[in-house]
Amino acid sequence: MQIEVDRRAFLLGAATSGAALLPVPALSANDGVRGINVSLLPPGKSSLSINVSSPTPSDIQALLAYNAKRLAVLSAAGFDLVRLRFHMALIRPSATAQQRELALRAVADFVKRASDKGVQTLVALFPENGHDQHDLICDRQDEFLQTLDVLLRALPDSPLVGVEPLNEPFTGCGAADSPKRWVNLQQVIYRRVRASHPRIIFVVSGDNWGGDLLKLDPSPYRADRQVLFSLHFYDPLLFTSQGVNWNFLPPFNRFVHDLPWPYRAEAVAKVRGAALSLIDADSTLDAPKRTALKADLDAQLEAYARSGTEQTLAGSLDKLAAWATSNGVGNDRIFLGEFGVIRPSQDTRGRITPGADAWIGTVARLATERGFQWAIWDLDTSFAIGFGHNGDADKISDQFVNALHEETVK
Repeated sequence: MQIEVDRRAFLLGAATSGAALLPVPALSANDGVRGINVSLLPPGKSSLSINVSSPTPSDIQALLAYNAKRLAVLSAAGFDLVRLRFHMALIRPSATAQQRELALRAVADFVKRASDKGVQTLVALFPENGHDQHDLICDRQDEFLQTLDVLLRALPDSPLVGVEPLNEPFTGCGAADSPKRWVNLQQVIYRRVRASHPRIIFVVSGDNWGGDLLKLDPSPYRADRQVLFSLHFYDPLLFTSQGVNWNFLPPFNRFVHDLPWPYRAEAVAKVRGAALSLIDADSTLDAPKRTALKADLDAQLEAYARSGTEQTLAGSLDKLAAWATSNGVGNDRIFLGEFGVIRPSQDTRGRITPGADAWIGTVARLATERGFQWAIWDLDTSFAIGFGHNGDADKISDQFVNALHEETVK
């Protein structure tokens, strides 16, 4: 997820290296990989401003200590894959030599610590914002490739390591070849990665914020068993992103709170009443806007009676399985690279959205049943399943551990 930027949705406290880790029950043993997203950011920070003084050496020292803590927590809880969110601006040609050295040190440290524990790390490159992503795909492909080369020099050629060249890519270049711009560039990147790293995992994404995987022709990658095909899954958005007003969400979404999972008519009726009251109390809205918001909200809550069910989730994942079968791709190469539910307070200090543990457990079980790999979004930011003060996640929330254990043993 890329919540700092405008996009269409589809679908870190100071570290204390000597702090005692709280025991957490491990997830059940099952076939398949259990993954989670981790942001390579200093503890207590949900984003990192990229400027000539960022990151500082002290940022990196805190991050290295935090890496050790997080990996101990994750491996103890039974996770064996990390999708590592990495800000690519730190290693681009425009970055300073110190920025590149510090950022690459942090990546190499995390990868080595994870590999020593038998945990896979998929390094996912995140642009700074939507404009940055547009420019890299449309106008600055050489810079994109140079940045990738810098990262590859820091990564070992190991099956415990992978690279995802761009988080949620899209095409919007305004040119005749726009529909194929990302598809073609991704193949160039793939060949470049394989020239130096024949053994690492390569993560392929569809166009249109990564949401068009089912439209992707996988034939250039079919014979390579070290290629995964990724899709992010946040269905239904009314539940997973309730209460927030990011500009890719419909405006009524910010008035929805405590929407239950799965759908329950009585609880949804209470949510509707509270949302309508909030709309009426919003002084920024005129009468026509209030009327339109209420109508849209009613329509979406009515639709939630159908979308807020396990059967609907299963149907969506069955489409992925059907795509894999029809294209000669094993289900174990389908990767739900993100799925999660935002916390109402958008940090790890607040309560968990009611039903978030059940939704995450259900998606994990359904994906596992179909042989997919998956990675929950995320450990310690606004969708956290970790718990701690100000992003210093020193354990996995028992609610999520229990939900994942109960669901994956069904």
